[in-house]
Amino acid sequence: MPPPQSGIGLVGMMVGLLISLLAILSMLAVYRLMIDISVEAIGTSQRDGQLASALLAVQIELQQAGFGIERTPGTPDGALLAIAEPAPGVAQVVWRFRPDLVTDACAGLRLATRGDAPGLYWLPPRPCTGAAGTTWADADLQPLSSAAAFFVPRARDGSVLDEARVATLADARFQLEGTCTLPFAQQAFDPAAPRPLAQRLVLRDGEGVLFTACLSNIAVGTSAAGAASP
Repeated sequence: MPPPQSGIGLVGMMVGLLISLLAILSMLAVYRLMIDISVEAIGTSQRDGQLASALLAVQIELQQAGFGIERTPGTPDGALLAIAEPAPGVAQVVWRFRPDLVTDACAGLRLATRGDAPGLYWLPPRPCTGAAGTTWADADLQPLSSAAAFFVPRARDGSVLDEARVATLADARFQLEGTCTLPFAQQAFDPAAPRPLAQRLVLRDGEGVLFTACLSNIAVGTSAAGAASP
């Protein structure tokens, strides 16, 4: 004769509820962890995208350096490229070019990491005779990336993203470092010692090189004032 059937006991039901609650809590913990990771990844990608956009603009503008001027080492009428630190926490690079192939003009970039208005600024073209002696008033500076976009991670709605690490670029500086290889017909070699002749400019901070620009219109050895040693 089979044993009589019985229902679920109170103890069994409580054990089942406990197991269900533990499973739900585990799922909620995993969900929260995934959300935190996603938010952090989104903030980091936005910050990196803003920084990459600003540095891409820098690379594009730097292609003007030496345009329209013959690539002759030791250009007598002034430096083609000038790297300087006009103030503490300010890194600046200025170049000379000929936008109309006749008149000399100078333009540049300024990276300010201190003061009331840190950011990346475009120095618009103005007539000049040499890159080293050209100056701009503060009112002439055109921001390529302000502190809100370049130094502090921001969301699309403008709110500040809470991140443990924020790139301050406090030690950023421009430097001339060696040569670079140009593509196809732009490649120029010294017949006596085959090697690329294009000058390489880098933006370096305390952790390493942020970006590299190949100055295709400026040959290695061409007059460059105020170039910091690598």
